[in-house]
Amino acid sequence: MMAESKIAAVAITTGATGIFATGSISAIDFGWMRPLVEFGSFGIIAFAAVYILMKVAPAFITHLDRARDAFISELREERMMRQKNFDVLTEDLHRIDKSIQSLERSVTQHLNK
Repeated sequence: MMAESKIAAVAITTGATGIFATGSISAIDFGWMRPLVEFGSFGIIAFAAVYILMKVAPAFITHLDRARDAFISELREERMMRQKNFDVLTEDLHRIDKSIQSLERSVTQHLNK
């Protein structure tokens, strides 16, 4: 994807340079070739735009899809880990509650004697 991006950037830069060169005041007189040079420069820019749409955009969309899938996977893993921690904490609280109830019964029995 980087190579395609660089090719498109170079093509756009080349086309823009051609357009600015023919449009500047200090440009040499191209004469009858001036429209041809300008048309070629616009053609290079049009080629770069189509190239971006055909090569760079799909690769970028694929990259975004992979990043989204990886993010969703990480979220699932974190969710599972939080659920596991929650279950462990709940079990510990139940165990503490049972211990407190057992201790309360023991104290109550001891006091009733």
